[in-house]
Amino acid sequence: MSYCASFALLCLCLVACAAVRPPATATDEIGFVRLEVTTAGARIVSVDTEPGRLKRPRRAPEGAFQVDVVDVDGHAMWTTAMEDPLRERQEYVDDAGALQTRWVDHARAEVVVRMPVTASQQTLQVYRLTEAGGKRSARTRLATLTVTW
Repeated sequence: MSYCASFALLCLCLVACAAVRPPATATDEIGFVRLEVTTAGARIVSVDTEPGRLKRPRRAPEGAFQVDVVDVDGHAMWTTAMEDPLRERQEYVDDAGALQTRWVDHARAEVVVRMPVTASQQTLQVYRLTEAGGKRSARTRLATLTVTW
């Protein structure tokens, strides 16, 4: 293939890729919600927004702590998950020089959740997932919170 043909093919590919992604609008925003989480519930500490658009995850979010943005009927419109902020994995070197691991449980922790801003007010449902038989099975709702941007 000649140089000109290769260049033309490259330009065509770039134009096609640009056409696939919709242009950013003035309303594209990412919301940052700082939550204080305890074993009994969760509360909003602060909220902030920045211009931009969240990238789509390559795989479904996993973790023992889940936050859903729900519609008026309670159906999840957007979900994110992460490891339980109340459980911290610590590694240390024991007296024999071997690397060891331990889990430390905390009574409270703060976590920042990134989410798309789709309305001036959104409802969040915060869950803690528990394991049974090596699989995450039960969801315990910690809180239902309203975010006002």
